[in-house]
Amino acid sequence: YKLKEKAEDICNEQMQKQIAIDILTHKKAKWSGEKEVRVFATGNREDNNRDIPVEIKRIITGRDMDDATFQSIKELVKTYNPNVEVIKEPKQ
Repeated sequence: YKLKEKAEDICNEQMQKQIAIDILTHKKAKWSGEKEVRVFATGNREDNNRDIPVEIKRIITGRDMDDATFQSIKELVKTYNPNVEVIKEPKQ
């Protein structure tokens, strides 16, 4: 019985990873004109070789994000790199 549970856990974990990959690697048509780079790192969090040489110029959050969360993100980004623009997706 435990072996069956373990196999189900592994399948669920693999399915969750695949769903995340599917979401993160597909772009909605309305963003097709945006130039962007998506960077994925593998390995564990303790791995010190996870730095990836990319320059982030702008972060666009969801338009429905609440103001408190948006301001928290802006402050956090500003702490690490004040040159990165943080904006909400424009309302349509």
